[in-house]
Formats: sequence, C-alpha cells, structure tokens
Amino acid sequence: MTKNIFKITVTILIGSLLLSACKKNFFYEGINNDPGSVIQSQLPPTVLLNGAEVSIGYTVGGDISRYTSIFVNSIQGNNRQFATYQNYVFTAQDFQTSWANVYQQGLNNLSGLKSIAVAKGYYHYQGVANVLLAYQFGLATDMWGDIPYSNALKGNIGNIKPTFDKQSDIYTSLQITLDSALLQFARGNGGNPVGADDFIFNGSIPNWIAFANGLKARYYLHLSKTDNTFATKVLTSVNAALAGSARSAQVPFFNNETQANPWYQYIEQRSDISYVNSFLATTLKSMNDPRLGAYIDGTNDVLTSLFAGIAAPVTLLSKTEMLFIKTEALSATQDPTAVIFYNAAITSSFSDAGIAIPPGYLTANALTGTTHASRLPQIMLQKYLALFTQAEPFNDWRRTGYPVLTPNNGPSIPRRFLYPQTELDYNGPNVPTGTTLFTKVGWDL
Repeated sequence: MTKNIFKITVTILIGSLLLSACKKNFFYEGINNDPGSVIQSQLPPTVLLNGAEVSIGYTVGGDISRYTSIFVNSIQGNNRQFATYQNYVFTAQDFQTSWANVYQQGLNNLSGLKSIAVAKGYYHYQGVANVLLAYQFGLATDMWGDIPYSNALKGNIGNIKPTFDKQSDIYTSLQITLDSALLQFARGNGGNPVGADDFIFNGSIPNWIAFANGLKARYYLHLSKTDNTFATKVLTSVNAALAGSARSAQVPFFNNETQANPWYQYIEQRSDISYVNSFLATTLKSMNDPRLGAYIDGTNDVLTSLFAGIAAPVTLLSKTEMLFIKTEALSATQDPTAVIFYNAAITSSFSDAGIAIPPGYLTANALTGTTHASRLPQIMLQKYLALFTQAEPFNDWRRTGYPVLTPNNGPSIPRRFLYPQTELDYNGPNVPTGTTLFTKVGWDL
C-alpha cells in the first residue's frame, strides 16, 4: 500500500537496500549474521542520517498520526478498515508496521550512525544521533509504555529477544541522552560537519540545540501527573529552546510519487477517513475559526495540501508547541505572563496554517481563568487545534483529560497502542502481559 520512501537520494536508496536485507524486525530470529549491519558499519554518517530522518518522518506521519487522530477524534473512520478503527476494533497486527518502522528502520540507522560518529570522533553527528534516538524512543514509549530500550538494537551481538524497560527508567535515560547531545554540540565537529545530508535542519547546530531543549521540555511536561516539580524543569528547558533559533523540526518530502508525504500517499490510495464531522472540525466551525479551511477541504472531505500535499513536511516538534509548553508551565506556576505566551502560541499556529489571525480572535478566545485548573482547558483546547495530525494531542489528552472527548464506541477511549503480533510471536516471554488498548502507560496515572 505504501510506496518506497527511501528513494530520495542515492544515499537513501543505499540505506533502503541495507534495511531490506533484514526480512524481519531488528530483534527477530535469523538476523544474528545480518550482512547489512556489517556493511552499515562501513558507511559514512551521511548515508545513515538522511535515511533515519525520512524513516522517522514517514513513521510519525503514517499510522501513528492516523491512529492517535482517531483516538482524539480529530479524524473519523468512515469506511472499510478505518470504520472498524473508529469503533476501537484493533488487533496486535495493526501495530506491526509502526513498531517495525520505529525499530528496524529509524532506530537501526541511528544506532549505526552513533557508533560510527563515536568511533570517528564526529561530535556533532553524535549529538544529532542522540537527539533523534531520544525522539524515536520517546515516541515509542509514549505509544506503547514499557518497550525494549537498554537491550534494544543488539541483534548483531546475539541479543534477538530483548527485555522490556520500564517507562519511568526510559524517561530518565531520555533526559540523559539529550543532555549528552547538548554537550556534544558544544564541542567541535571533529572535522566532519553535519551538512546537506541533514534534511531537518541542513546542518544548523543552533537549531539542533533548540530541538534538544524542546524535547527535554516535552518529556518533562509528560510527567505532569507524576512529578510535582515538572513546571520548573519544563521552563528551564523550554526557555533554552526559545532563546535559540527554535525553528520547527520538520522532515521534508518531495514533489514526486516515490518521495511523497505519507498523508498524500494514503489519501491517494484510500478513502476510508472523514474529517468534516470530527470533534476538531466541528469545534473550529463553532468558533468560526479560519484554520478549518486551512486544514480541511470540506467540499471533498480530505486534508488540504498543508498536511497532505505531495511535498508537505511532517512536523516532529514545532515552535508553536514550544510556546504552548511554556504557557502551560507558566500557568502551573501562577505566572501572569502565561497569557502572553498563550497569545503567541495561537498566533504562531495561524502562521503555521499560512493564514492571518482574524482581528478580535485573541480577545474572543482570551485566557481568562484565575487558577491553573480553570486555565488548563482553554490552553489544551487551543493546543489541540494547533497540533492537528500530530501525536502530541493524544499525549496531552491522556495526561490532562482535555479537551473533553466522547468515546466513539463503548465507555472509554484507547490510551495506548497494542504490542505488535511479531513481537508477541518472536519475543513473547519478554512482552508485558495483561495490556489492552485501555491500559494506561506509566506516566498516565
């Protein structure tokens, strides 16, 4: 159903061939003598970086975007397979592609990139690899909870059935990994600067520093249910991010069919998703919010080119999200400047959508609550509207309960992904038992 996403450059094609040498996911039976891993160790980092970045963009903009958007009712399944997903009927097999893309493709390339960069003393490549490893592992643990982490990606030394780490331990390690990246960025490039092979920032280390600090803030925010000191930690990191360039981290796609945006490819091949009657669309309509027309082609009931254009980028972390993160943390500390950043976040969202904010919009949707508890629903609704098609609204809804959503079917909305069937088949004894779609992950008390 999907098209080959690794034919973006000659180096991407090489990366694709290496990955296709493994018929099963990275951990599974038969890969102990994987020839691709031997060849990978001999490649320059430029080959592995852009392959990893595009893989991450395709994974984030693929099933992860669609499934989480179903859960938070920003899209609706109306036909065939997605009509069942609309009613929360999923099997373990439905999550195989996302899991394989996370581990076999993105993390596999990043592990190889980091090993080469460490061996050669390419400090900036080490930093980039660590930021993206923290991003990809963070995404995986947010979706699945406990996952292979400390023993993951060791198939080349015979560990093909890794244990699963606790999410709380992974979160601690993510912060350490990002701190390590920041230290590496502060060093010289080791004689091999990151350049045009970096599709996300074109080698701009200040932008990578802002991305690393933004991820630190995001992960501290996810612990708002479990850490009473989250707001202070969030502010330290998000202030560092916004003090830098703070450009949105986006993976680009290109203007031809084999290099196309994942939503574009999906809509070209399938017509089983509706957008116009979702909670997000009806909310925007009730507010007379022009982002509705920027997001959704109501006549044809499809996404606009903003998200589903053939060359539309996939966002990993936006400046808009950073502004909302800061707004929430300031509100939690009763800082009156929260309203300034709330307005800036909304304005930034309109800019992301390519439209001007209407006169009077900020007044009509002002942050008026006198307590954090009363302000939080307003903040989270606007953040939900701003981050359409991204996974973060699902994380926000789980930790805050906002926006208030009605289940599509039954009494509850899913709170996690199922472990994939391949993992159950090949690594079953290590897979946590007793989990369903409605089992909460570690930070979701």
